[in-house]
Amino acid sequence: MVSDSTEEEIYVEDLIDSHSINRATRTRLFNPKWLEGMLNHDFHGSKKIKDNVEYLLGFSATTGKVDNWVYDNVADRLIFDEEMRQKLQENNPYATIKMGELLMETESRGYWEADEEKIKKLKEIVMNLESEVE
Repeated sequence: MVSDSTEEEIYVEDLIDSHSINRATRTRLFNPKWLEGMLNHDFHGSKKIKDNVEYLLGFSATTGKVDNWVYDNVADRLIFDEEMRQKLQENNPYATIKMGELLMETESRGYWEADEEKIKKLKEIVMNLESEVE
């Protein structure tokens, strides 16, 4: 069960399938307007985006209902897309690094079946982001 309290009316949904998780991901992490809206908030915006990536990992751990394509798209849209990664990094470099680390953790825990090349690229990007922060 998951409780949605983002609106005035709170409702609870059963997570018997991945429909609720997919809908929440599409309306937030895969929604360019939501992402841009978050990035209008200095420092806090990237953190909120990172929080949503972290929620996906939590859903994988507790429900096993996050589809592999979700993680592929998160990586493609937030980390591998240079323009978006730059916006995230300018907003909050620490949250951007954490997003990459969360994706690597997701793969290492077996919740995301990513190909070897994608993981190699992800690790390289995270290392570069870390060196830029230092």
